[in-house]
Amino acid sequence: MKQFKMLLLSSMVILFTACGGGGSSVGTVPTNPDTPLDTNILPAANAGTDESVEIYQVVTITGIGTDTDGTIISYEWKKESTVLATTASFDYIPTAVGTDILTLTVMDDDGGTASDSMYISVTEASLSPVSLTLMSVLNNDVRETSGLANVNGKIYTHNDSGGSNLLYEINPSTGDVIRSITVNGATNVDWEDLAYDDTHIYIADIGNNLGSRTDLKIYKILKSDLDANNMVNAETISFSYADQSTFTYDPFTTPYDAEALIAYNGQLYVFTKNWESYMSKVYSIPTVPGNYEVTSVDENVLDVMVTGATMDGAENSVALVGYTNPNDINTPFKSMIVKLSDFTGDNFFSGSIAEYEIQNSLIVGQVEAILFNTASEFYLSTESVTVQSLELPAKLYKTEIIE
Repeated sequence: MKQFKMLLLSSMVILFTACGGGGSSVGTVPTNPDTPLDTNILPAANAGTDESVEIYQVVTITGIGTDTDGTIISYEWKKESTVLATTASFDYIPTAVGTDILTLTVMDDDGGTASDSMYISVTEASLSPVSLTLMSVLNNDVRETSGLANVNGKIYTHNDSGGSNLLYEINPSTGDVIRSITVNGATNVDWEDLAYDDTHIYIADIGNNLGSRTDLKIYKILKSDLDANNMVNAETISFSYADQSTFTYDPFTTPYDAEALIAYNGQLYVFTKNWESYMSKVYSIPTVPGNYEVTSVDENVLDVMVTGATMDGAENSVALVGYTNPNDINTPFKSMIVKLSDFTGDNFFSGSIAEYEIQNSLIVGQVEAILFNTASEFYLSTESVTVQSLELPAKLYKTEIIE
């Protein structure tokens, strides 16, 4: 970083200009008459190197403030006149193609400041597009479909928050409900996904839009019971997040919402839905009924909030589905499939991460669940929703991704 000084004898003001990625700005000393001008050495600001990203891609910005005769007490990031953050590091999501100039200003403990700018070149997204093929309009009994599972060739779904404690076997070709199965010992607070292994199916009662729940549960049911009966018994796996200490959030701001569950290598894994940063954390949970405090085993910032997950054990790959925050009027609504493969252990984000944007996302609607049908074909379900006064019924789609 280049720096230079200019001494103005008439005012005894020292100016510093710092360049971090092409921008430049000026440092100032305080004008407090009680502070001698020659007692404070100005801090230095480094906004970091320039970045090149795609539109709506999350990029972590990290600046550095240094002060040779004191400490840095504040950071402020601005884009033009808008304050973006007051921390050294933050996640930034560009919303328009072009060049964004972000300016970091730091202040030392004597009131001296320095600024530096960095440039972000924003290009069009290069996500691979996928189109969905409509399989059926779902029966109104499952208008809030939120999870999908395949048990012995039969497709099951359920409704989300406030629904009954029922699983539904559906005909994927017609959308009709074939059977309704009562789950004894279970309450539908906010059922959000289904997962299954060789012997059991798991219902994820993990929806938590407000981040206030202290009763998160996963219900465990024998697949053989589900296959043969219209009433089944459930065992309960209760859990809490070890790193959650706050249970009061503004609506749709919590990082502790979740709607996605898979079963893998004898464990259950929850992928969280972060309403603000799109950071999805992965928590490992035992399949044995009990009460657990669980910790995160992996995390990654994605381009959407995760609303569903599915596991292909034969191919050792995971597919997530999600959409952008519909409450953010500054970000056009889109949904996508994220396929994870070639990962190590349960570090699901350690391998290949391929994103596929769903075409005509607004018309498709609110995608809530995903299910591997084959290694390359997926079923996806959308719940009934109103988009710009247009009533969209719950639907079942399929799509194929050829890599």
